[in-house]
Amino acid sequence: MQTMTLNDFLVWLTASGAGIVLSFVLERIPAFQALTSAAKSWLTLALTVVIALAAWAALTYIPPELMVQAAPIFTVVAGVVVAWLGTQAGHAVDPARKL
Repeated sequence: MQTMTLNDFLVWLTASGAGIVLSFVLERIPAFQALTSAAKSWLTLALTVVIALAAWAALTYIPPELMVQAAPIFTVVAGVVVAWLGTQAGHAVDPARKL
């Protein structure tokens, strides 16, 4: 299995990942939940565009040498996020969990 590199992640963000990541985060913010449906939709669209453009800018303007230096940090953070998601999934399906 090949792991996702920092460049791969940034490309994924520019293509479709920005909306996925943003939706996951926004759904956990109470202030976002208090918005109307239309406001949620427009805010999600605007922030998705901002994230996708920021990822594109990183790919375009950050020197390759700096990206190489940032890669180990990305690997650690990505590993922690994946582990956390795994614990959340495990907790969600655990019949002994307290609701």
